[in-house]
Amino acid sequence: MDFTNYVKYKTTMNRQRRRRRVDRRKVENRGSKATRVLERAWNNLRKVDDRIPVAVIVLIDAPGRSKRRGHFAMSTWTYRGADRAHEVGVSPRLFMQPKEVLATMLHEAAHASLSEEGKNGGMGSTAYYHTKIFRDRCQEFGLECEFLNSRYGWTITRWPLRGGRDQIPRKYAPILTDIKHQLPAGVESQGILKIVSRKLPQSGRVRLSCCCDELRRIYVARSVAEFGGIFCEYCGQSFTDG
Repeated sequence: MDFTNYVKYKTTMNRQRRRRRVDRRKVENRGSKATRVLERAWNNLRKVDDRIPVAVIVLIDAPGRSKRRGHFAMSTWTYRGADRAHEVGVSPRLFMQPKEVLATMLHEAAHASLSEEGKNGGMGSTAYYHTKIFRDRCQEFGLECEFLNSRYGWTITRWPLRGGRDQIPRKYAPILTDIKHQLPAGVESQGILKIVSRKLPQSGRVRLSCCCDELRRIYVARSVAEFGGIFCEYCGQSFTDG
């Protein structure tokens, strides 16, 4: 390589390095700004529906982003003596799609509100299974909720579709607008994690649960479950197909 070509090569490389150099003004405080926007969205959701409790909002870390859109951790953060606050996480992979951010926050809000009501966050006897109680709360919040499988239950949530368009309740419009205009760009999404629902499994028996803090389960014939009238002596509530 002669001297002239060497100079051209070095000039080109320097230009590319300058282009790749991170602009501190555009990057500094991005994580804290994103958290503030999500905290504001959560507080506004609480104004829309007072069943949603206070929660600590965090961004999901790098290993968890490819697996989850959001997460809910019940009574995790210490804030006063023995008192604990819930944690809600949102993946930065969603930030380029505000409607997905809002839907994910409502999914976690369903967990949070059910936790406040002593219903174990809408979860079954494991840390994975989403019950029909969770499904019903999501529907009350305006989401569709579909069955995934016997391990995770009613965990797939999305906005209802009509004419190919998401049907988002008007009460969420100001919150969605704020997220759209104020939330900074997140990490590359590489396609949002999509989960396909499955048909409910057929079984000769139905699993019923009560509302005790330590969930109690019974299995009965489908005809017995449909007849109803099965109550828990401890919590005084009926056993339901949740």
